Amino acid sequence: MINTNGFYIIKSILLVFISAFIAFAQNKQEFNSPDKTIRVVVSNISDGSESKIHIYNSKGKILFDTSYISKDHQHGFKIIQTNWTANSKYFVFSLSNSGGHQPWHYPTFIYCVPDKKLLSVDSIWGAVTSDFKLTPPDSLETSIKKKDIRDVEKIKIKISDFVFGKK
Repeated sequence: MINTNGFYIIKSILLVFISAFIAFAQNKQEFNSPDKTIRVVVSNISDGSESKIHIYNSKGKILFDTSYISKDHQHGFKIIQTNWTANSKYFVFSLSNSGGHQPWHYPTFIYCVPDKKLLSVDSIWGAVTSDFKLTPPDSLETSIKKKDIRDVEKIKIKISDFVFGKK
């Protein structure tokens, strides 16, 4: 008679590890720059409600990282939209509040590869209220809130001008 209990225990443990690995892999997305020199990794917590971001150079060195994960998973942010400019100089991403606060607001950021800096579209132009669109070589189109939430203005920003302070 062959003892198969050990086999089933090992099989069960392997299935748990494989399931955990698959769940982790599904909560992680990678975005390579068009010229393949920079890699952005966005990871979400298990329920997908909040995110963190890591930006690496081609040798795997971390250039930038930050977390939008809160302790209670109700006051952080999830990265909901990402895109590279065609010239690989800027990575743009927007957020949504995990707790449902200000559902009209999509804080939007630009990671500037040459300067290794994160810039906030909201801090200069106003609260972003929509998805963004990028057009070559480095223009960003979106909408911002004016004083009244019902008063929204569409804007088009040449990111290289924005980066160098030419509002």
